[in-house]
Amino acid sequence: MRLLTTILMGFLLGLGLMSCSLNSEKPVVQNVPLKGTTWHLTHQYDPKTFDAIGVDIQASLVLSDAGFSISGSDGCNRFVGAYQGAQSADGRLSFSRFSSTRMACIHHAEQSQAFMAALKGVTELELYGKILTLYQGNKPLLRFSPEAPAKQVQRVNYRCGTTDLKVHFEDQTAYLNWLDEEQILPYVLSASGTKYMNNQLTFWTKGRKAFLIWDKQNLACEQQD
Repeated sequence: MRLLTTILMGFLLGLGLMSCSLNSEKPVVQNVPLKGTTWHLTHQYDPKTFDAIGVDIQASLVLSDAGFSISGSDGCNRFVGAYQGAQSADGRLSFSRFSSTRMACIHHAEQSQAFMAALKGVTELELYGKILTLYQGNKPLLRFSPEAPAKQVQRVNYRCGTTDLKVHFEDQTAYLNWLDEEQILPYVLSASGTKYMNNQLTFWTKGRKAFLIWDKQNLACEQQD
């Protein structure tokens, strides 16, 4: 009987030591500070399937650590507002009183609008390490990281008459080489299409078609796959 008791006690002691060993090896996740950090958008979630979708906009969000104000960018316009909650890494959070600049968004306008609509629907947050996820109830809406994504550059090849033209778009500016000169064309407002212009050239895009205007000449261009 004593032998059986000794064996049983040894077995239970072994289980206790194993449990302590496993607990001691469990990694401790250090959360990035929720407030005062610039959170960069990495994913939006499909509102119907809730699948994570990669984004093409450089949207960001900052929760002030002094007061209850927020600021950020939807990838085109800057915005400010207010927040409630955010008292822990897993709890209530909501946004209100938004106001923003009103620049014309020439690229990915729908994603910028979807981002702002999602922010207005947020009710919960979850912060785990370097990942901040915002929810509406138990439905994920947005995911952020403190590490800024690489800048998005859109590169497009056109055929203008018999000439190939390579254009890349970045920060509402078109960069192209024409007649052996590097041209930088800022975006300008246009009634239709998207228009870039400097004192020498005008480059005007609409869908897969474009027009290059220089020295009173108008050259039709077609986007190449």
